[in-house]
Amino acid sequence: MTVYFDTLPDLSEIDDPLLESVLIALFTDKYVPNADLPYQTGTNGGWHGDAVALETQTAQTEEYSWGSRLWTLEREKINEDTPEKVKKIVEDALEPLLFLKEINDISVSAERFGDGVAFTVAVDALSGRRDFVFQNIKG
Repeated sequence: MTVYFDTLPDLSEIDDPLLESVLIALFTDKYVPNADLPYQTGTNGGWHGDAVALETQTAQTEEYSWGSRLWTLEREKINEDTPEKVKKIVEDALEPLLFLKEINDISVSAERFGDGVAFTVAVDALSGRRDFVFQNIKG
């Protein structure tokens, strides 16, 4: 099943736990140390979910910043390197879902789309393969 997004849905209207987890992982602002910020900003990102420890049956990580760094690309020029940056950011953001066994595998692709970048997330979950396509999403 493939789901397409050109705007982000209201999370309160979603009745799909996997989709909700993917959207939270991708579109909440991950904390970024000052040294890693690409430009001067009044914030480093982060949110109250950072207070929740990442716990699995085999390991626990006390400090973990949930979300993604997609927000850091908001003011960057789109160039030939941007799709690869987006791909890495998305993979990193979805990693906790692998640790927590919500998904078995992920595959991410990204490409320039108009004046932005579109990306596809293919997720292998217990319920089967799901593809999420994000086009024209702004930070």
